[in-house]
Amino acid sequence: MENILQAFLDVGLLAMVDDDEKLKHLQQTAEDLAEKPSKNRSDVIKSVLVAFDAEVPPQEPELARVENALKKHWKTIKAKFPDVPRQLLRGILLESLRRRGEKDSKTAAIIWLTGSSYFRHTKPGRDKSLCDSFLLEMGRKVEENASKEWLGNYKYSTPAIPEMNVNVDVKTPSINLEELTKQLAAAAGPKNEANEDTGPDQNTYWPQQGQAWSQKFAPRAATGISQVINKSFGEVVKATTDTIKNSSASLEAHVASIDSAVEGAVSQIAQGAATAARRGDLLWWRQTLYSSTLMLSYRELDLAEVVLLMGYDLHKQIPDFYPHSLEFLLREAVRQITEERDSSKLTLAEFCKRLKASAHASVLLKALGSHANETGRVPLLSVVRKALAGESVESSQLSDYIGISGKTEVKLDELAVWMLRDIKRIGWQ
Repeated sequence: MENILQAFLDVGLLAMVDDDEKLKHLQQTAEDLAEKPSKNRSDVIKSVLVAFDAEVPPQEPELARVENALKKHWKTIKAKFPDVPRQLLRGILLESLRRRGEKDSKTAAIIWLTGSSYFRHTKPGRDKSLCDSFLLEMGRKVEENASKEWLGNYKYSTPAIPEMNVNVDVKTPSINLEELTKQLAAAAGPKNEANEDTGPDQNTYWPQQGQAWSQKFAPRAATGISQVINKSFGEVVKATTDTIKNSSASLEAHVASIDSAVEGAVSQIAQGAATAARRGDLLWWRQTLYSSTLMLSYRELDLAEVVLLMGYDLHKQIPDFYPHSLEFLLREAVRQITEERDSSKLTLAEFCKRLKASAHASVLLKALGSHANETGRVPLLSVVRKALAGESVESSQLSDYIGISGKTEVKLDELAVWMLRDIKRIGWQ
C-alpha cells in the first residue's frame, strides 16, 4: 500500500501541511515510531483504536505520545497548532502501523483483527476509504499466512532428488601375456629354447620325466597364473577405490538430498493429516454445539455467554493464523442458537451487563485472564474482563473505554467474531 501520509495529503486531509519540509517531519516521526515498537506488540492495539477513530478525544494518551515524538523533528509544532492536531497525529499513527505491518506478519494480524471489528462501529471521516483499503491490505497478509497453515488445496508433491554425478574412470582389466608366458615356461622346465634359466623357481624336471615333472608343474603353473591375474585385478580395485574416495563428497551430498526430500515428504503428509484432523474437529464442534470450557451445550447458556464462549472455544482449536472463511463457521453456529431463541442483537452495554451477572463469570474470567488497569482506549475484550470481574460497566462508560457508544446494537454472530478476534491477539501481546 502507498504511504498513508502522502495519501492523506493527496485527498486534502492534511491541508495544514503546506510544504515538503513539514511532510518530512511527519514521515520521520512515523518512521521513528515504527522502528522502536514495544517488544510485545501491546501498543499496536491502542494505536489502531486511536488511529481509526476520527472523533478520538484530544486528551487521549496515545495522541500525546505521538505528539511528543513529532516535537523531536518539528519543534515549533505547538506554535502552529495550539490545540491537539488529531487528524495529523492519526495520519502519523496509521503510517507507522503500515510500516510495522508490512515488516511483521503478527503485527499485520493484530491490526486486522482489531480494526476490522472496531472500525465499522465508529463515525468515520473523509479518510474512510483509505482506512478500509489499509485494513484490507493487512487482511490479505493474514490470509496469505493462514493458507500456509491450512493447506486449503492440499496436494502431495513428489520430492525432487538431484541426479548423482560420479565419474568412474577404470580401464578394462587385461592379462600381461608376456609375464604369463614366463611363468608358464618356468613351470614347464628349467631351460627355455635359448637354453636360459626360465626363472628363480623353475621346474627342475623335464616333461619326459613323467610323474616328477607333473607334480612340480601344477603348483608352479597355478602360482604363476594367480600372480599375473591378481596383479591385473589389483590395479582395477585400486582405480575403483580411488574413484570412490574422490567422489565421496558427491555421494554425501546425494545422500543428504535424499534425506531432505524424504523429510520434506513426511512433513507434507503429516501437515496434511493434521489439517484434515483439525477440520474434522471443527465440524464436530459445529454439529454438537458443545462448549469444552464449561462442558455444557451452548443451548443451555445465556446469549451473552454463547457469544463469548463460542469465540473462545473456537480460538482454542485453531492456530494463530486462520482463514477468513473460518469466521463464517462461527457465524453459522451462533445463528443456529440465536434463531432458536428469536434474538439476533445485543447492545454492547447489555452484553457486558449479562456477562457480569453470569453464573459462570469466574470460570470465564479465568479462561480469558484477569483484567489490568489500563488508561486510554482499550479493546472490547478488556471491558468484558471488567464485567466478568464484577465491575459495573455503564453505557456511558463504554464510549470512554472503547470509543463506541454502549447503546450500539451489534448482531450476535458479529459479536462472536469480534470476541474471537480480540481473544486471538492475547498470545501476541
